[in-house]
Amino acid sequence: MNLHEAATAVLSYALQSGLLLVVGLVLPRLIRLRHPRTLLFYWRVLLIVVLLLPFAPLDWARQAPIPYLALEGVHVEEVVTTTLPATVQGLSWQIVLLIATGVAALGILRLVLGVGYLNRCRRQARPLAPTPAPVSKVQEQLGLEVPFLVSDHLTAPLTYGWLRPTVLLPDSFCDLTADQQEGVACHELLHVRRRDWPITFLDEIFRAVVWFHPALWLIPPRIALAREQVVDADTVRLTGKRRQYLDALWRVVCSSQHS
Repeated sequence: MNLHEAATAVLSYALQSGLLLVVGLVLPRLIRLRHPRTLLFYWRVLLIVVLLLPFAPLDWARQAPIPYLALEGVHVEEVVTTTLPATVQGLSWQIVLLIATGVAALGILRLVLGVGYLNRCRRQARPLAPTPAPVSKVQEQLGLEVPFLVSDHLTAPLTYGWLRPTVLLPDSFCDLTADQQEGVACHELLHVRRRDWPITFLDEIFRAVVWFHPALWLIPPRIALAREQVVDADTVRLTGKRRQYLDALWRVVCSSQHS
C-alpha cells in the first residue's frame, strides 16, 4: 500500500466512523432513551460499532482500479511512483507513528502513576475498625467479605483492586449517619460485585492507546455516567432508603469540594 492508498483508507475510515458517532450520540435524545441499564448497554455497543464497523468488508464500497494513461508503452502511474523518493513517504509515516506512540506512552504512564498512587493509599490506610453495623449488614446481604479501609489522602469513597478488591473511604465516612453509611457501603460493594474497577482499567488502557479516535473521548464518559446510575438505582433498590442515600451523596460531594 502506497501513501496515497493509505491516506484514502484513513480518510474513508474517519468519515464512516465519524458519521456513525454523530448519529449514535444524537439517537438517545431523539428516542428519549433514559433507562440507565439500557443506556450502559447502548453506549458500549456504540463504541464497538464505531471502532470496528468501518473495517467490515463491503463489496459495494470497493473502488475500481484507478485508471491510468499510457505514453509510448510507459504507464504514467509507474513513472510517478518510481520517481517519488521512497524516503519521504517512509519518513512521514515514521513521524506520525512516533507521535502516536509517544502520546500513547504518556497515557499509559499516567495510568501507571495513578495505580501507584492508589497502591500507596491502600498501604497507608487504616482498617475501618470497629466495622460499623450498616457496613456489616451490607456485606452479609451481598455475600462479599471486602476490607474497608480509611485513607487520609482521599476525599471520596472508591473501590480499588482486581484480585484483592478493597473499598477505600475518606475520613468523612465516619461522620455519616448509619443509613448514609449503609448506602455508601452498598454502592461500593456493588461496584466490586460488578467488577467495575478492572473493566474501567482496561477501558482506560485502550483509551490511552487509541487516543486519537474521537469516540474514545466522547463515549467513555457516557459509559461511566450510565454505570454510576445503574449502581445508584441498585443501591436504592437494595437499601430502600432513597432520601438517605441522596443525602450521603450530597455530603460526599460537599466534602470533596472543601478538601
